[in-house]
Amino acid sequence: MRRIGETHNKLYELTGYRLHGDAYLIQAFTDISASKVLNNTDFIAYGNDVLTFYADIIIHERYGTFRSFNSIREASDNGYAIKGSYFSGTAKSLQKKLISNETLASIVDKYELFPGYDTHIIYNENDQALTSAKANLFRAIIGAYFVTFNGKYEILKSVVQRVLPFNSVFKVYEESSKLDLPFIPDLSKAVTQLKEFHEMG
Repeated sequence: MRRIGETHNKLYELTGYRLHGDAYLIQAFTDISASKVLNNTDFIAYGNDVLTFYADIIIHERYGTFRSFNSIREASDNGYAIKGSYFSGTAKSLQKKLISNETLASIVDKYELFPGYDTHIIYNENDQALTSAKANLFRAIIGAYFVTFNGKYEILKSVVQRVLPFNSVFKVYEESSKLDLPFIPDLSKAVTQLKEFHEMG
């Protein structure tokens, strides 16, 4: 049995933030079968929504926010346009990969979070049920962060960026598709890139 303090430390290592006190951590690890009142059911729902929303945002920022020049109808249109070829089925498949049960369970395994400091998570012995239980524990933990930080956008986005394997998933996708990536600014090379971007237009 792991002590609560050790679990707090592991979550800090994973997310870069600490949950406020022990109550949310305990609830995140408490299955409805152990308590009908203070269980992790709502945390699982919150966490799923947070992971889905911020995964979409981060995918969109990488592949969807730069202008699709073919879609610009007026010379005065100098805003951003979504590149539909990137931000449709492809974006959804990337999102599913990032927040799948298998991906979330692997994060739980890496940080040795299951079953946690106690045995309140109830699960079956077969692999699929165990993977689902671990993934739901991860969702509940993210839900606890949502409640702890009152839905603060920048904190939750930072947590999701840190916990999900964006780099590896994006790398596999870009290498397999030989993707012609949109222009991505690098502030350290701002003058050169602004010149290149101007020439592209």
